[in-house]
Amino acid sequence: MYNWTSQDGGIRHANSDEEITISFEDAKYMLVICSAFVNYLIAKKAKNKVKEQS
Repeated sequence: MYNWTSQDGGIRHANSDEEITISFEDAKYMLVICSAFVNYLIAKKAKNKVKEQS
């Protein structure tokens, strides 16, 4: 995913003078992947908090 976002047409090059068009599918993919990662981190933190309280 890092390589894909860092390519010339990737989303990390927003400061470029070139107009970059991102498709709905690409935007939806990034939103879902990022949401899944945040949910994973929240679940891991909650699990670790329970272990610490035991």
